[in-house]
Amino acid sequence: MSPTRTRATAADGGTPPQIGDRITDKSAPPDDGAVREWIGPETFERWAELRSWIDESYPGVFTPDRLYGGKNRGWSLRYKKTKALCTLMPEYRRFSAVVVMGGAERAARAASRDKRRRRSGSRGGIRQHRTGVALDLGGSGLP
Repeated sequence: MSPTRTRATAADGGTPPQIGDRITDKSAPPDDGAVREWIGPETFERWAELRSWIDESYPGVFTPDRLYGGKNRGWSLRYKKTKALCTLMPEYRRFSAVVVMGGAERAARAASRDKRRRRSGSRGGIRQHRTGVALDLGGSGLP
């Protein structure tokens, strides 16, 4: 039996997608082919490398879940057992990863971030969240 092919389209189905647009067609979760088409082949290599790293680093621990977050957030891929490790969000020509951290990790991250800001004055493609960080990956000019 062959897998169903899901095609990624812009939110309204007709307007050309913009960098950062999410896959919002809720009829079916996007398969790897649709994600590759949406984020681009080079960025998909980074997506696949990150997924492979998670699988190798945490063998048998996580089963990724495809989640639909509504018409604004679209589809994402969450790695969770009892607590979430991270969520990958395919965006047009890039993807973001939200990494969930515990208290000790957040404190270490804050100290590292403050030290780096004092040196460079830059945040790069990292956004701080309440319980983790979001990394913008792929696309030109991103880390």
